[in-house]
Amino acid sequence: MVVIGIVGKPNVGKSTFFKSVTLLPVKISNYPFTTVQPYIGTGYLVIECIEKQFGVKCNPRVGTCRRGKRFIPIEIIDIPGLVEEAHKGKGLGNKFLDVTKNADVLIDIIDIAGTTDKDGNPVPEGSYDPLEDFIWTENEIDTWIYYKIKQNLYRIYEKYKEDDKKISENLIRLLSSFKIQKNIILYVLNKFNNDIIGIIKDEDLLFKFSREIRRLGKPIVYAANKIDLYYGKVFYRKAIKEYKDKIIVPTSAFAEVGLRILDLEGKIDYIPGEDEIEVKVNDPQVEVFVDYVRETVLKEFRSTGVQDILNVAIFNVLNYIAVWPVANDNLTDTKGRVLPDVILMPKGSKVKDLAIKLHTELYEKFVLAKEIRSGRTLKKDDVLNHNDIIKIITKK
Repeated sequence: MVVIGIVGKPNVGKSTFFKSVTLLPVKISNYPFTTVQPYIGTGYLVIECIEKQFGVKCNPRVGTCRRGKRFIPIEIIDIPGLVEEAHKGKGLGNKFLDVTKNADVLIDIIDIAGTTDKDGNPVPEGSYDPLEDFIWTENEIDTWIYYKIKQNLYRIYEKYKEDDKKISENLIRLLSSFKIQKNIILYVLNKFNNDIIGIIKDEDLLFKFSREIRRLGKPIVYAANKIDLYYGKVFYRKAIKEYKDKIIVPTSAFAEVGLRILDLEGKIDYIPGEDEIEVKVNDPQVEVFVDYVRETVLKEFRSTGVQDILNVAIFNVLNYIAVWPVANDNLTDTKGRVLPDVILMPKGSKVKDLAIKLHTELYEKFVLAKEIRSGRTLKKDDVLNHNDIIKIITKK
């Protein structure tokens, strides 16, 4: 399963964000270090279900489908708050940073309204400039991975000395344990002229190498959180001008978690990522909250941004695609379920990669595959496209 890690300084809304996407009961308070251990839960990407195109109704094995929106499960890790010099162990930083090894992509939650200082302590709204927070969290993660690579790479070098091949093989093995893809490692090595010995012997070069590995192998997307507040909008506009090289999504986890809970209770009808909310009960408190969300968030941004940033992280940053495996031309599996699965695959994946992911026997007995929509016959090495519907034909 694809994994998103939620990072950031304490008290910026990470736990609220986590609860808004998983609906798990987590402790939420207005003081630093509310979360002192990682939380793990299931969130969902939301895409248009292809059932509409074929006039059928899908039967998901996992996730759900609601009003033509397919919910695809992903893993979410809420990593406790980081502080400056976390890579040196400050605030249990090394323990918390080690958890990021398991994530494919990171979402850095920024208190864009400036209601917390650099250590996460509450301050009056707008009195702290949150633009600083876009830099130091990234630097902490870059420095942490640099130290991890440095410690292990020096040990590898001592063992294999001038044997470039052995050192590179062990480096790939090391970085793979951080969920860094082999093709990314080779690409970055090539950018540094494959001079692994030179990288080891030059600390500045090693830091640049480590930073590039993190940038490409564990990218960061920024959630400009608390966008419902006045200064949230002020600082958000400043941030997108200041950091044009960063992907920044305006979010209100407060609004999203409220809407999700009210929807779960049947008091409103709301689909994550949309701007339409139907109030289903006569309750003044519900009306006041929904009106607040409409006025402070949806009016300008068209969504709370929480679902948007999940989709952006996986589809735009990691460049994943969704593929629909079926057993029959009528879009069913062997048990007659319609479009039961949708599989997330890295862009550029081949038919054989899907076969292996589904079941090794499908790969071992592979004859050919068929893309149902177009009727095209596919071989093992043919590249998959987003929303392909794939039927794999095997030897009897």
